Amino acid sequence: GLITGLVPAELGLEFPCTVEFHTMERLATHLPMEGTKKTVWESPPPSAMGVEGREQLMEWLGEAPVLRLKERRFVNTDALGQFQFRLGGTRLVRIACARREVSGVGDVAVSRLVCTSSGEPQDVGTLSVTQLGTLTGQIALPLPALAAQIQLSLAGKGKLTSEVTCNGEFEFPGLIPGRYRMAAPFTPEGVPRAPFERVVDVQPGEGSRLVIDPQLGAFGDVEFTISLNSAPPPGAYCLILHRDGEEDHWSEDGTPGGIVRARAPAAAGYRVSLYIDGRENAGFEVLDRFEVPQGKSSVHLDVRSGRVVCAVPLKYLDPAVSSDQFLRWKDGSGKERMPIQAGTHVYGNQVPSEATGTIDIEFPCVPLDAQDLRLEFLPDDEDKHESFAVPFEAELVEGKVVRIRLD
Repeated sequence: GLITGLVPAELGLEFPCTVEFHTMERLATHLPMEGTKKTVWESPPPSAMGVEGREQLMEWLGEAPVLRLKERRFVNTDALGQFQFRLGGTRLVRIACARREVSGVGDVAVSRLVCTSSGEPQDVGTLSVTQLGTLTGQIALPLPALAAQIQLSLAGKGKLTSEVTCNGEFEFPGLIPGRYRMAAPFTPEGVPRAPFERVVDVQPGEGSRLVIDPQLGAFGDVEFTISLNSAPPPGAYCLILHRDGEEDHWSEDGTPGGIVRARAPAAAGYRVSLYIDGRENAGFEVLDRFEVPQGKSSVHLDVRSGRVVCAVPLKYLDPAVSSDQFLRWKDGSGKERMPIQAGTHVYGNQVPSEATGTIDIEFPCVPLDAQDLRLEFLPDDEDKHESFAVPFEAELVEGKVVRIRLD
């Protein structure tokens, strides 16, 4: 359908000027100013099309709809500020023409929302002039460094994103007044996104302000200095902090000098695992019942380990069953620790050694105090195949390879 209208001279722009045609969508459900986890966006029903469907459109929109910009197109006016543009299909359309200053503030001429239909012309008349709005706010977080890693966004096309300063401040300048859905597409480890998801009102000419408190509680920054058999861990490595019932907290990548930093909620009961990436693919638990204190702290880890190679005959590797291998173990006190993943998983379709008739399964890093060793085979489809474990004994030596044949 053909849409026509006029940009008023009071906007203060020279003609011809550029007019934006916005194809909009409405948030299906929302709770005013209380946020929502709903992300279903929808277009108007066929009954709301055209001039005759105006009443149905207003009923469908509701009193204060939350909208997002799905598509933006541009057209130039003539020397009198008149514009026309032809759009196909059924669309919820808003026409806007803004005069923005460098700071983002300014005025905007905007049309009412219309629902176009193919073949039916609509004249939106003279656009209404109003002031652009600004959304600002502050995020209350226990550590300033957390805020600097958050990115906020307002739903829709365009650069409606805002970085957060180290003081937790953010700003969205130059917004067309209305209702927006705000979210946080990027947050640092340990900071949930849900508290940032909310519906916000932007008023014309006013600076709307939010204070967001995710109520995260106290956080701790721990600097680990790691020594693996009297040397820094080889290659790329990191730490993972596990706590029952919570998401894992990954550290930054470790430095060549053996230093790695991790951030997590201040609490006790963490299990800390060291992961070494690359060919070795080593991952094993190095601390149990570790407490992350509030604020900054440092810990030195002196890890002693040996390498275990299990020579496995084909009777344990069914070619029809795909499985992964883990090393189950207990520490010196007899406590069961987290299983150690094989450096490289092997499967039944692999060819054994001609000399030994076995296939090697390696565990690059096994703590020296490990006892009650069991090689576990965990099938991919646990509903059809049961896991099983083969016990064995090994005398571990720091930095050395111990080869065990399983019979």
